[in-house]
Amino acid sequence: MGAAYTIADYMGLFLVYTLGSVLVVGAFCVFLIRKLAKKQKQFWLILTPLVGYIVFLYLLSLHAVPVLEQTGDLLVPSEYERKITAGEIVCVTPVEHDPVYYINGEIRGADHIVIGETTYYVISDGLLKEGMLVELQYAQFENNVILGWQEVSEDRVAMVLEEQLNAPSITKPASPPKEVPKQIQKISHVLYILGFVGFFVCVAVSELLNHKFVNYLFAKDRSVHSQIVPNRISIVFTIIPLVCLSMIIIALSMRSGEYHGLLILIVGGGAMAAIMLVEQFTYLKINGQCILIKKLWKVKQYCAADICSVMWKSCRGMIGKKLILIFNDGKSYWFNMDHYMGVQNTYNELKKHLDESSSVVPAEE
Repeated sequence: MGAAYTIADYMGLFLVYTLGSVLVVGAFCVFLIRKLAKKQKQFWLILTPLVGYIVFLYLLSLHAVPVLEQTGDLLVPSEYERKITAGEIVCVTPVEHDPVYYINGEIRGADHIVIGETTYYVISDGLLKEGMLVELQYAQFENNVILGWQEVSEDRVAMVLEEQLNAPSITKPASPPKEVPKQIQKISHVLYILGFVGFFVCVAVSELLNHKFVNYLFAKDRSVHSQIVPNRISIVFTIIPLVCLSMIIIALSMRSGEYHGLLILIVGGGAMAAIMLVEQFTYLKINGQCILIKKLWKVKQYCAADICSVMWKSCRGMIGKKLILIFNDGKSYWFNMDHYMGVQNTYNELKKHLDESSSVVPAEE
């Protein structure tokens, strides 16, 4: 009689329902805020879903944090060492704040078992009883998590214990704790507060003043004729929240003394900066039947007859639509109304160059 468990058995379902619930409830919270911002004028009513989301995260943490304290190190192979031991089970007790495990079609909890003077953590299957002689394979760290067990004889227990005594003792060198200077901790604390408050303000202002921002973007768009040019001011709406998030990531890295998160920040930030750079150096100009498109240092010239399709497509953003131009050479150009000016007038002008029966798709309302 015995059982074997994998890291996925211990952490898989837990990660799915915790991360999944955070994303689903977060998305629903954003949806409610957007709906309330259109119907309500009271600021506190609009923020009610956000307060509810914070309460939800707090309640979820009451369950998630103890679970991560018990088995979280399994997610980092370098944090534990696989070992074997054997002995008589002295005590079996249910674990408090145990997660839900789904094993072989059954919902299970977790137990603490004591062998000798050592306590082990294991998925509860109802088979381990006091007085049983078992051989364990476990992950050794602050909480010893059993990866497999087998009921054995007294001779096998004695053999395993003798092998442990005769095995060379290899002590894993402990990495020295990283000391973060108090000055750095103070700076990280200030950065974290500024980033968190700044991001919260950005979200709140964006939801409360969304209608005014949209009207502003439409006004700027209508002011430009016979061309499409980047809207330099709109880039601020994108940069400020990203700066706040960057401050939070930098603050957490400074506080812990671990700077791996900065690599993700640099890679992700670099990719977004590249995309914004391309947008800021993309132009379209109409001169009679001639259409000139400049993207970075490349310039492409078309005639109105070269247009294969002109259409609107829904997208994320304040206005929520972008113009797509497709030419006979197979190339297409996309102009988001949040980031460019003159898009609507360009659509109207190109529409005049084409017959009403051509492939122009009517604008979405």
